Amino acid sequence: MNALYNHVVKQSQSLKRDLKKFAESPETAPLSLQGQLSATLASFQRTLDDYAVAADQEIIPERKEQAKTRIEGFRSELSDIREEFRQLKLQREESVYNSGRAELLERRHLHGAHGSGEGEGPGGSQTPENPYSDFTRAEGLSREQDKLSRAGAQLDEFLERGRMVLGDLTEQKDILKSTQRRIYSVANTLGVSNETIRMVERRAKQDKRIFYGGILVMLVSFYYILKWFG
Repeated sequence: MNALYNHVVKQSQSLKRDLKKFAESPETAPLSLQGQLSATLASFQRTLDDYAVAADQEIIPERKEQAKTRIEGFRSELSDIREEFRQLKLQREESVYNSGRAELLERRHLHGAHGSGEGEGPGGSQTPENPYSDFTRAEGLSREQDKLSRAGAQLDEFLERGRMVLGDLTEQKDILKSTQRRIYSVANTLGVSNETIRMVERRAKQDKRIFYGGILVMLVSFYYILKWFG
């Protein structure tokens, strides 16, 4: 349970650090930072749930009560971070929208001034033009750019989630190794036969092969994702 607690603390510190970077300049912060925050939030929630399960299984009352108190604090912290992250994303979206709208209006104004100055013929009449053509075209380009930005943000978030999952798997492997050593120590103390211990070791090796196989599949998936969308 101590390993889970340390992992929760580590993720909490990472969230606060990334959220501070995002809050410094929401309008210009890279989209990858949003993806990283979303992935860390999801991983933090999962680790906190695992910590809660471990706390329920704790048999020492003092440690169980301490863990539950910590969990309540972490859940409150998670709720506050999610709300702040939501507000910062809204602030960013509003800023991007206002900037795009101001740019489109400026282009429309410049087009109108250009048409009024050059549209007069020899008899003083003006050549009719569509005053909204450039505005509509610029608006379409802006929407297309917005779609590409959202797609890029989703891809960054997916890759960041994969990175977080890989980190979680590595940390879980360390936790399992520590647990395995303790089990062997207890087994030897209780007089469990060496054959039983060797059987457990063989199963552990099989699990290790599955673990590294999963990592290999994930890396290959990342390669094709970058190849197709890069």
